[in-house]
Amino acid sequence: MLYNPQLKGAPNFVPGVVALVLLIVCVMMTAIAIVKKKKQERWKFYWFSPMKPQFIIISKAIPYFILAMGILGVILLLSYFLLDLPIKGSIILLFFVSTIFIIAIYLSGF
Repeated sequence: MLYNPQLKGAPNFVPGVVALVLLIVCVMMTAIAIVKKKKQERWKFYWFSPMKPQFIIISKAIPYFILAMGILGVILLLSYFLLDLPIKGSIILLFFVSTIFIIAIYLSGF
């Protein structure tokens, strides 16, 4: 009631949707890409590669990280223009904290 006197639903749901989208796009899609390679038995080619496994996983994760940052921007634009949700604070800080969130999600999986 203190921060949402109009009792609108968007201020409560948009931050949760942002966190879920970042979680699903980054971690789940990276995991699906790695498991798909393993299922198709193309993973054996990586065994003989001079690259370390950490670099292979990071190279699989970077495109989904970029995609997640783009989706975050789209969600912020849609929430601002369609849901009339004001964005208070620094957008650069929001993207920085989202990056830290994504890195923490990836590191919790290792």
